Amino acid sequence: LKLHGKLWVSEADTRTYTSGAHNVKFGAPKTVEDSIEVLKRDFAHILCTGVNGWWFEMDWGWYEHPKILETFSKMQRIGRLSLHYSRQTATDIAVIIDQESIISCSHDLTNLILHRERIHELPRIGAPYDYYELDDVLKKNVGPYKMYVLLNAFRLDMEERRLIDEKLKKNGNMLVWIYAPGLINPDVHPAIDVKNMEILTGIRLNYIKGRHRLRIKINNYEDPITKDLPKGTIFGDFDRPVTTGFMINEKVKKVKLPPVISDPLFYIDDPEATILGIYIENGKPGFAVKRFDNWTSVYVGSVSVSSVILRALAKASEAHLYSETDDIIYANSHFLAIHTNKAGERLIRLRKKADVYEVFDECLIGRDIDCLLYTSDAADELDGVDLGG
Repeated sequence: LKLHGKLWVSEADTRTYTSGAHNVKFGAPKTVEDSIEVLKRDFAHILCTGVNGWWFEMDWGWYEHPKILETFSKMQRIGRLSLHYSRQTATDIAVIIDQESIISCSHDLTNLILHRERIHELPRIGAPYDYYELDDVLKKNVGPYKMYVLLNAFRLDMEERRLIDEKLKKNGNMLVWIYAPGLINPDVHPAIDVKNMEILTGIRLNYIKGRHRLRIKINNYEDPITKDLPKGTIFGDFDRPVTTGFMINEKVKKVKLPPVISDPLFYIDDPEATILGIYIENGKPGFAVKRFDNWTSVYVGSVSVSSVILRALAKASEAHLYSETDDIIYANSHFLAIHTNKAGERLIRLRKKADVYEVFDECLIGRDIDCLLYTSDAADELDGVDLGG
């Protein structure tokens, strides 16, 4: 939207503890203190992404508390202060979505990769990232970035493929392809062919018909991408339980999501690719890297790529990581926020040395520092995913 001169205004219907017991299932905290922290989280997202927003109470009284109103006043002061500072992006990671590919695959596949992956795993890389529609990346000047995650590049015509070759496959960039990149090419016959995927990714792929689980285990811990992963690392399902929504009630606090199953299963069939992981179901290679002279191609066969794997890929691409935990990071050129639901100490690495202030408490944390230790006293350690209201 920014590339097109548009301002996004977020309608934040953030529940608080005053919104009523019926809103607990939609993420309403149980105390005013926790409510304030959630409101600060949503404000920080707006502040760090350079957009705008407003608080939308869907019923009277959601924000009628002196401490909440005082927090809103602080937000106004911080917002006015931010107008004097650049809020330009500060990330080496771009996440790309293709609109045409959405109408070329099933609703279930779109839901998994553009909804669940976007909420469950991507925010927990340890760094912010910029979203783009594919056409904007190819036709406008964006970046530079070091890692491009192409979430759903399933349908690409000849011109899009040419521009990807020209604009993205260079400068040592890492391109991360998920599930069925380039499977469909409307400009050739047959339009649907795994050879289209090989031409795009540089990795030869094959497939097995039928419904298959896409769970992958790492079987190579010697590659730079996987060398720091814990032994026995497995990914490919959405393992974080859902903790809000219509499925939640007094008796059901968490909902475990079903395994990721898709038809067909794609696997790597390339002796020149370095295999990093195999499908648990059949032992076929499902995760691989192939390094070229000026770019790196990574193929992941599952539509669920865990934050641990994404963080390993980002690290290998030399993208800056603010944190190496699963906490959610918002950041731009002058503001940084961390959102966590687990207590403990965190190490935050800045992109460069700076004077660091806590804007809500209005206190100096340190001068001319490029890292800091942050201690969270989060009381609620419910480990799950808030899908929002």
